[in-house]
Amino acid sequence: VCHMHAHAHDRISRYHHLAYDLGMSRSNSEGVNSLNLLENAYDLHVHTAPDITGRRLDDFDMAERARSAGMKGFAIKCHQFQSGGRAALVRRQYPEINAVGGITLNNSVGGLNPMAVEMAARMGSKIVWLPTVNSMHQKQYLEQTGEARPYGAGGVSAVPIQDIPVLVDGALSQDALDVLDVIRQFDLVLATGHISPKESVALIRAGHEMGLKKMIATHVSFPMTSLSMEEQQICIACGAVMEQSYYTCCWTGVPLAHISSQIREAGCHNVILSTDMGQSTSRDPVTALNEFAERLIREGGFTEREIHTMVCDVPTTLVE
Repeated sequence: VCHMHAHAHDRISRYHHLAYDLGMSRSNSEGVNSLNLLENAYDLHVHTAPDITGRRLDDFDMAERARSAGMKGFAIKCHQFQSGGRAALVRRQYPEINAVGGITLNNSVGGLNPMAVEMAARMGSKIVWLPTVNSMHQKQYLEQTGEARPYGAGGVSAVPIQDIPVLVDGALSQDALDVLDVIRQFDLVLATGHISPKESVALIRAGHEMGLKKMIATHVSFPMTSLSMEEQQICIACGAVMEQSYYTCCWTGVPLAHISSQIREAGCHNVILSTDMGQSTSRDPVTALNEFAERLIREGGFTEREIHTMVCDVPTTLVE
């Protein structure tokens, strides 16, 4: 009985937090209808628990909030494990929410491991992120800039860490090409992760040549993975969409005006908005996506129809 009361209390507490967060968003909306902005929306870059690092919400908490906001779904991004099984359980518990699984090709899954990608696909995962916390580029970038590791980027490991390159002697590695082939076979979504701009462009070009139809250049304004507009246009010409994440604006000092300018130049039909949030130190992703959309309208001059394109129309083509 005590366990049941505790469970009920936890659920009530979650709903109170949800009402508070969404209420705060509406109170700051200055006439923008937040609920309508997120109607049928996707956030394809969310970090939830269970994870090996602290997260603000678990998968079910996120589903509850997404459902209350009228969202269509979200993608579970985990640096260390494939999340297809977790997404399946969310969909069973919340059938109106399309929880999307994925795999990130870091050391814990064998790096650029085509077998791991195939098994993730068979488990129902849809998104394949190239290396993030173990990418060779991330290591080199942090060493060169002295910037702190991104939240959740790992620390000391009992097993030696292998830094993973995508380009070897200026060309895509055979492992990278094998991964692209599995992505093609299972009609998955390629996302570039934390690899270098040069690697991202080469990867997306190769994906286009191999017939991949669903590709994302990951958080293209994030300093570590920042793509110039020339590089973005090359990727767009190859059929990729540009991901603009609110985390970049909130935590790295990149001004919203810069993100707005890049969206305008790329075209809303070539962009998805995400949060890249769920860190224990950040607000929850649903509230963050509300705020991102509202600020783009108020400060960036975007219309609600343009926001709908970037949070509903374009993501839907990728994961449905």
